[in-house]
Amino acid sequence: MADDALNHIHRGYGNLPLVFVHGFLCRLQDWHFQVAHFSRSHRVVACDLPGHGASPLRGWPLPAEAFGGAVAELITRLNLHRAVLLGHSMGCRIVMEACQQAPECVAGLVLVDGKRFLTGKVLVR
Repeated sequence: MADDALNHIHRGYGNLPLVFVHGFLCRLQDWHFQVAHFSRSHRVVACDLPGHGASPLRGWPLPAEAFGGAVAELITRLNLHRAVLLGHSMGCRIVMEACQQAPECVAGLVLVDGKRFLTGKVLVR
């Protein structure tokens, strides 16, 4: 892992990659049961956001654009095409930002306990 790369796990196989993004002060292990379940039929990635879990902090404060950029960078680096990004709480904002930064890699979004608004704009794909 590069010094500034996101800590992540990569499990399973399948045509529809699923990328799980946690909320504020959480970590990738919070998706343990979802990763175990979906990796039986899908390629699954879960990551620690910068400054969370085992991922290094890239400076402070980090705006949503920086968190989203880190996720966009990860899905691009892993060559995930047409991935579904799943975000919980603050992770909802992050996956929406990642979608804006790497739209060619994203097939859809799942927002769990968050908002669908991004700085006053509704994101529709």
